Amino acid sequence: MSTPGTAHRGPVPIAPQAPYIEHPSAYRPDIDGLRAVAVIAVVVFHAFPRTLPGGFIGVDIFFVISGFLISTIILRALEAGRFSIIDFYIRRIRRIFPALTVVLTACLAFGWFALFADEYEQLGKHALGGVAFVSNFVLLNESGYFDNSSYTKPLLHLWSLGVEEQFYLVWPLLLWLGHRSGLHPVISIVGIAAVSFYLNIASFPHDAVSAFYLPQTRFWELLAGALLAYVLMPSSTGRTTRFPTSNSLGAFHARLSTPRARDAAAITGVVLLVAGFFLIRKTTPFPGYWAILPVAGASLLILAGPGTALNRNLLSNRLMVGIGLISYPLYLWHWPLLSFAQVIESEVPARSVRLAAIGAAVLLAWATYRFIERPLRFGRHGGLKVTALLSAMLPIALFGVHLLRSDGLPSRGLGDRGPIQSQLAGPAWKHALNRDCLDRYALDGWEKWKWWFCAASNRNKPTLLILGNSYANHFYPGAAFNSQLSHHTVLSVGACDPHWWDKSPPPDAEASKTPCSKLGNYKQFQLINGILEREGSVRYVIVGGLNPLANAEYIASITERLGRLMDSGLRVIVFTPHLTPSYDIKGCFGRPFAPTVQDCKASVEERRKLLASFEPLRQSLAARHPGMLFFDTNELFCADEKECSFKIDGLPVFRDEYNHLSEFGATRLFEHFAEWAKVHVPDILAPQ
Repeated sequence: MSTPGTAHRGPVPIAPQAPYIEHPSAYRPDIDGLRAVAVIAVVVFHAFPRTLPGGFIGVDIFFVISGFLISTIILRALEAGRFSIIDFYIRRIRRIFPALTVVLTACLAFGWFALFADEYEQLGKHALGGVAFVSNFVLLNESGYFDNSSYTKPLLHLWSLGVEEQFYLVWPLLLWLGHRSGLHPVISIVGIAAVSFYLNIASFPHDAVSAFYLPQTRFWELLAGALLAYVLMPSSTGRTTRFPTSNSLGAFHARLSTPRARDAAAITGVVLLVAGFFLIRKTTPFPGYWAILPVAGASLLILAGPGTALNRNLLSNRLMVGIGLISYPLYLWHWPLLSFAQVIESEVPARSVRLAAIGAAVLLAWATYRFIERPLRFGRHGGLKVTALLSAMLPIALFGVHLLRSDGLPSRGLGDRGPIQSQLAGPAWKHALNRDCLDRYALDGWEKWKWWFCAASNRNKPTLLILGNSYANHFYPGAAFNSQLSHHTVLSVGACDPHWWDKSPPPDAEASKTPCSKLGNYKQFQLINGILEREGSVRYVIVGGLNPLANAEYIASITERLGRLMDSGLRVIVFTPHLTPSYDIKGCFGRPFAPTVQDCKASVEERRKLLASFEPLRQSLAARHPGMLFFDTNELFCADEKECSFKIDGLPVFRDEYNHLSEFGATRLFEHFAEWAKVHVPDILAPQ
């Protein structure tokens, strides 16, 4: 994360009589204290999100600090005529690489023993993204419907490091070019920041995820720090600075020359940060306008200077400075420990486990800072150290590539898990994209929709159509490969329940372009309705993924839409919602560090409650069309009248943490369905 621009080995006390504008080479302990605030906020949020719901804005505080310190280095070097891009990047490597190399290596080593193949493959991809400082782009490309939960990604937090390094890549060059051409630095800072802030605000109506991860929507936060660096930079002794302060900035700066004004700025900064910590939540559109709170708060605390009462007594005390000094390795260590704990236990770890993880992170951060970061960052033989650090990153990158190409090394020493791992397929469906299906029924724009599902069992016209959302699509392998249904051409297409029958085009097609938006729903209606009308071959429709907790509006909508299918002469079979565990299915199979932690059981009472909640929708459908059929998917889990189980014959019936059926589960489900169909709909089993 953010780093001080000058090499130092410890805090340098600030004398009470120190002037407000200090030489930038002087160490500011209050900035290390502000780092401590940022990292404590992030750690508390990740471990106990309800305690500090907006703690993730600590990253935005880091962004401001980074922009301030890095720009201070560059502007001073340019003013003195001794700026070197090579020297700048050498400093960055010696600062960033030591701790990052250790954490990446530790995560890959631990993952070898603890992770399933799909998890290890994902870790390899994220390690590769961390080495290349493009984690934000990697995570952005994973933000689809079938993406793994954030808690199963031990290197998720490297996205912010990617944004910072991307800033470091372009900002020194832009300032150097502006300096060479005589462009005032404020023009560059304010101009680029304004564009970045506009892109941040403009992105939210249609792509909030991109606004969170992309550098162009985040650079304004670092540039706020850059503007501070310019405002607080003194003129060179004995000559006029090349970067004269503009009248407006000078006037603003002059107003902060009194102790009372500086104290007011510091207090206002703290108020803004505290407001952000408790008013901003995960559901808040962020960054957007809300990011102004942490950016303005951090900026005011930096602007107030080290001599204010708040900064001197709170941010500059020994504890806060000590935490600030290890803030970078602490940031790197804390999330992998919390994430691995949840991966192993397959659910949110106990409070005691999370506290232990934080304690371990602090100890590891201190050891990393003391024995790895400081020796490599400071001292002689800088060129040799940089070469060694770059060389250490290379095998990490190569191993990440190897994990991607080998599907996470499923054969490594994890015991006899081959059959289990083959069912735990990770974030992408094995059958999601079928070439025959795409050739005939591809929806415009499907390439951008990572959850899109299109599969057909052969090239003949479809006779059995699976409709619904992903909880209908997961039936496909069971239906397509069931021997008693082999005479059917099974077609399953991705859709957004309950809107896969939207007949009206959206009023403003350009205002919403996501697949489950009004435009996406309308396109899917056109596709599905076109298949039914053009092919004229579909006789049976299996509907899945209906909401068991439906309200009156939902019930009326689904009743009307399924009624249209029945009115057109199709046989509709509704698959009821299925039981789901409250934990990741992988917890049923144990790991070296945590033998089986879940029993994978459910009671018949849970099944009864689920079906009771679905009863209003079932009754509405049955009343409208008595010929509609209902198959209870829970026959798969509850063969025993006393107990239900989410694993059968030692294999998982689910494939992911979202409780989509595994191929094994779908296959077993349709064995039950075929037996049920012999009584309730025998014609579906008879070849035509």
